Amino acid sequence: MRIELSSLKSRVARRLFRMFFFIILVPIALIAVGSFYKVSGLIFTDHHHHLQRATKEYGLGIFRRLSYAHDLLLNASQHTQDLNQIQPEYLHLLQTYFTDYAVAQGESIIWQYTANDNANKWLSILEHAPSSGVFTLQSENTNIKRVFMTLTAQESRWLAELDSTYLWPETELSAFEELCVIGADSVVIFCSAPLTQETIDLLLNTSPQTPSHWLSTQSENMISASWSLFMRYQFAQDDWRIIISKPEKVFMQSVNDFKHSFLPAILLIFLLVVFVSLYMVRRHLKPVEELIKGTKSLSENKLDYKVQVDTDDEYEDLAHSFNQMTQNLTYEFEYNSALFNINQKILLNENLSSCAHSILTEIARFTTPSYSILYILNKHNPIVDRYYTYEYPSQKFTQVKQSSSEILIQFSPVLQTEASICSKDELNQLAPDLLISKNGFYHCYPLHQDGQPIAFLIINLPKAQLDLRFSDFLSHCTVAFNALQRGKLLSYQAYFDRLTGVYNRSFLQEHAQKSLALTETQSFALLFVDLDRFKNINDTLGHSFGDELLKAVAKRLMEHLPPHSFLSRFGGDEFILLLPISHSSDAEIIAQQWLKILSDHFQLRGRTINIGASIGIAIAPDNTREYEALLTCADMAMYEAKSQGRNRYCMYSETLHNELARRTQLETFLREAVSEGYLSVHYQPKVNIQNHRLSGFEALARFHHPEEGFIRPDLLFQIAEESGQVHSLGLEVMRQAFEQLKKWQVLTLWTGRMAINVSPLQLSSPEFISQVESLMKETGVKPELIELEITEGVFIENNNEAKERLKHFQALGMTIAMDDFGTGYSSMAYITQLPLDNLKIDKAFISSIKEGNKHVGIIKSMIQIGQNLGLNVTAEGVETPEELNFLIQHGCHDIQGYLYSKPLSAQDAEALLITPNLDTFFKH
Repeated sequence: MRIELSSLKSRVARRLFRMFFFIILVPIALIAVGSFYKVSGLIFTDHHHHLQRATKEYGLGIFRRLSYAHDLLLNASQHTQDLNQIQPEYLHLLQTYFTDYAVAQGESIIWQYTANDNANKWLSILEHAPSSGVFTLQSENTNIKRVFMTLTAQESRWLAELDSTYLWPETELSAFEELCVIGADSVVIFCSAPLTQETIDLLLNTSPQTPSHWLSTQSENMISASWSLFMRYQFAQDDWRIIISKPEKVFMQSVNDFKHSFLPAILLIFLLVVFVSLYMVRRHLKPVEELIKGTKSLSENKLDYKVQVDTDDEYEDLAHSFNQMTQNLTYEFEYNSALFNINQKILLNENLSSCAHSILTEIARFTTPSYSILYILNKHNPIVDRYYTYEYPSQKFTQVKQSSSEILIQFSPVLQTEASICSKDELNQLAPDLLISKNGFYHCYPLHQDGQPIAFLIINLPKAQLDLRFSDFLSHCTVAFNALQRGKLLSYQAYFDRLTGVYNRSFLQEHAQKSLALTETQSFALLFVDLDRFKNINDTLGHSFGDELLKAVAKRLMEHLPPHSFLSRFGGDEFILLLPISHSSDAEIIAQQWLKILSDHFQLRGRTINIGASIGIAIAPDNTREYEALLTCADMAMYEAKSQGRNRYCMYSETLHNELARRTQLETFLREAVSEGYLSVHYQPKVNIQNHRLSGFEALARFHHPEEGFIRPDLLFQIAEESGQVHSLGLEVMRQAFEQLKKWQVLTLWTGRMAINVSPLQLSSPEFISQVESLMKETGVKPELIELEITEGVFIENNNEAKERLKHFQALGMTIAMDDFGTGYSSMAYITQLPLDNLKIDKAFISSIKEGNKHVGIIKSMIQIGQNLGLNVTAEGVETPEELNFLIQHGCHDIQGYLYSKPLSAQDAEALLITPNLDTFFKH
């Protein structure tokens, strides 16, 4: 904005200047002066309220510290049996918060800790000390009171002097703040700076809501706030008055700063009034100057000059007439230029985006739009349909992808007509995603080829009119779109997936082989993406719903496609991403991003669908240079990701290849384990350490490979769960355990319980209850002799179903034990809601007993939890006498472990039943 003082040469200009100056300046000056006094008062009030809050917070802090010290002294007295041997942890805490402390019985001090070795100190203090509470005594060297705390416990009196640095911390005071604490009868308990008696009386007689002004001993003006700390109920002491003071020069700094800025503000207002007045004068003279310039430009044949007048008066009408005249002269040139640009795009066969940008730009030659939208329908590849928007004031061109089916549904009324005009509200109903906000008239022009819509244009105009020759312009646009799309049809049919619109398997192989030929200079990652639980969607909601979901997945992946990469549909619910990388971590980052976006729910047909994915990653040339081999590696990594729990990614490696080969071998071994006799059951005894007797056995599966020998059962059962063999193996273990238990009963060797582990997959099977009941009936084993051991994972996915089945077994007479307690999802909510009879503490906790108090405390808590809930507590993995003695001492019921016996074969278990040797065992 330019201000020219030469404008004041006009008498009209000078008259306007005086009028604006006086009308604006006088009211502003009055408002500024009134605001100064109002703001000054508000600043002072706000600072005083802040000082009041600081006083109250400091007083509450004193109360909390006194309460904590009192609780500490009380705990020390209650947990001290021998006053000559106070527990070290309490000694340390007492020395932290008290400078001196002592214990008295009658009139004698029986134990004391005095920092200055003054043996007679406590005798004099004892004379003044109440039976309990807080009291103060005069300090020997200063006028500040020393604060003591006393209480009576177990026929003894405990006395302690509070540490002043703990009771009056300077850290809770802000800068320049001073503290003073005054007790009853104007007695100064603590002051960070000396006060005269006159000042103390003034502060005590002033209401807490009123600021106190006084003069310090250094002749410095101070402002104070106070608050009464309630002491009588808790500490049998009269209320303390907490006073915090601050120098007035600091307190009033903001007000003084505001005073110093007031005069420049008045000057600024004066200059602003002058500036506004000159601007208004200039604004009224400018239209005349603009019209003179326009007339001169027209006389020089410069037809592009526009007279810019926006005054909403006769000046603007005159400028509009002048501009209309020049517009009529230049129209023919503008129209021919627009048609030339469109024809050029057709001849050069440029892409849709470039052509759309040119069309939306050229529209401005025919009218004055503020906003336009161009939809292009790609009937060959619906997923890459798009529309383009153009904001003319900011010249912002935007490209947005959208499915043609959505466009056809939204704009079917518009596409049936040649042209139409709708309002902003009508257009928002047709396309709510556009969030149309501009007012005016929206002209809708559908473009057809052979009777089929191929595009349509929406233009926002301030007035309901367009140039008559605009229809010729639209005809050129139709020819351009048809020519550009015809050449893409053959390419699409050969290389694109018809359902999702992404590249197909043929193009994947062709492009991948070309990319792999560049592995000398560029590394590539192949990401094999397989949707999780997609088969469930097809089976429950139908294949047409599954097809819609695949299209939605492809669209979401395309929206998050990394640069210089491409996506293809490999088949079914499998997608392949070929990604150039500089390091393998680049592929992992993309995999993490895609897992996240695919885990977000989809909205289809009014349903919310949650689906994840498993991703396998193979790297070229690190893993291989061949396309088929690279695809196989990524496929293997993807299946490994699924086996680890789905919704994750896995990198291919030689180790993974070997592990998968090993897993295949073990799966084959497990299929033959029962028929070939590779599976046997061993029995580990449980000992009741409180009653010194055998309390049960746990049946444990053992696998013997004909070549490798014994194989870890935990590894094999993990594979069995993943391959679905856990049901048959678990039932075989249960069968052998039932038969062995029945045999011992017939031989009168054992009539106690047998514990059997149950996999979460077994318990989730609808046939599991009937299978167990059938085995009991077949072997003749009573349910009262069976204990089912489950892990916490049973209750994570289907808590209610698992609880109901366990309750059924409990109703039959079986007991339920939670195995590996503390290592998974243990929580009081689970334990209190589940039908449990026994908690088994995992070996990892028992072996940590030797590591110190922290681990010991955890085990104590576990045993206490079980006892409080009425559950039997069993400790697993007991291997040392120290562990055994600890568990006996703290009330654990049963133990298992190598200290007594490892898992035994049936024959060895029978020998143990005949000769338990429990007396020898408990001599540990």
